[in-house]
Amino acid sequence: RCLSTVFLRSMHARGDFETMNDPALRAYWSAFWSDRLIKSRFKETAPKTFSELKQEILNKAKHTNVFVKDMSFSVENFLLHDHDFINKKNVHFVFLLRNPHHATISLYNASKHVRKTLPTKEMLLSISESIFGDDANNEDLLRIIHKILAMRQKL
Repeated sequence: RCLSTVFLRSMHARGDFETMNDPALRAYWSAFWSDRLIKSRFKETAPKTFSELKQEILNKAKHTNVFVKDMSFSVENFLLHDHDFINKKNVHFVFLLRNPHHATISLYNASKHVRKTLPTKEMLLSISESIFGDDANNEDLLRIIHKILAMRQKL
């Protein structure tokens, strides 16, 4: 489904690259989601900060070529503020651009199974804690979120 994953796999198949698939997501999610939700989605060894990620990439690059595939939203702030990393002579960037129409249809089709089920109360609590802080345990808030998700499911 995803062209960037095909590109990642082709670089891995060459044999002269160590590849990393979306390693910045853990660091990105740490800014928005609770530890409880993050721990269920990522390996314990995943970089928890952009600093850790940068160091891991640079350490691997001492021994081999490194190819990192990531999503633009998860690395935007990391890259925009790290001019030294961007300007390294051995760091190169490739941007894959998809037609938004085709990308949206592909994402919609890939998420059909997600749209048919509602999240658990624990997931809702984690999401609402991330957004609303201490007010997240409010049962009224959970009912509102649940109604919104139920309405979206009918679409």
